[in-house]
Amino acid sequence: MKKTIVITLFLLITSIGSVFAKILKVPSEYSSISLAITASADNDTILLEPGIYLGEIKIKNKNLL
Repeated sequence: MKKTIVITLFLLITSIGSVFAKILKVPSEYSSISLAITASADNDTILLEPGIYLGEIKIKNKNLL
């Protein structure tokens, strides 16, 4: 019983962060990958739709999925 409660609490706590995570779509919502990165927060996902993307990408201090 106690083990089940601990496991349930662990799963609940670890899943809370993903509840607030967003999916940022390039280029339908953001015209460039860089703009999506700038708009993102930790645990967000940047989804690249099919296409060719040119340019340089720098990711600093971001925990993206």
